[in-house]
Amino acid sequence: MQKSFAFAFALSLLLALSSCENRNHPACNSNCNTKVSNPNNNNSTTKNEKPSYLFVILSNHGQIQKASDGSYQLILDHGEIEKILAFSNRPYRIVKHMTGKELQTIWTEGANSFAEDPPNATVIINQHLQTIVLLNVKVVGDQTIFTIRADGAQSLLEMDGLVQLFVDMETYTSDSDENEKLRSPK
Repeated sequence: MQKSFAFAFALSLLLALSSCENRNHPACNSNCNTKVSNPNNNNSTTKNEKPSYLFVILSNHGQIQKASDGSYQLILDHGEIEKILAFSNRPYRIVKHMTGKELQTIWTEGANSFAEDPPNATVIINQHLQTIVLLNVKVVGDQTIFTIRADGAQSLLEMDGLVQLFVDMETYTSDSDENEKLRSPK
């Protein structure tokens, strides 16, 4: 199980850190015009003006369940422990830890927020992978609850167990400092 988690994490990290190497990559938005020098060579490369983040969320217990209104929910139990890791693309290489409440706060911020353009994600529950779209997030007590739908033609499978969730990138576009939104690990 640890090998598959390590592989999934490494693959997600690799994709996140290389997203703006190609200007035509969908994760590279219109801000990819700022030149940043590459310390490994004399050429300059095109990068985002502000860092983009990939979120990794871990939970010892979580579940996908059908709600009474017919929608699906991904419910993650994590209590007071910070289990959300956000890391940025190159050249920034920022790693931050955050809580579900902090994720809920930044969900609606920025010109291209997760609320406006819901992120796709990969959820792994007991080594079973599903691709989903996270429609919204709310924190209730020690649970972070996402309303979700399948990403593509597959159906969602209701299940519970150990959860790893890898969430699409988010670029902060508000004028406030990123360090105020994502705090450093303690």
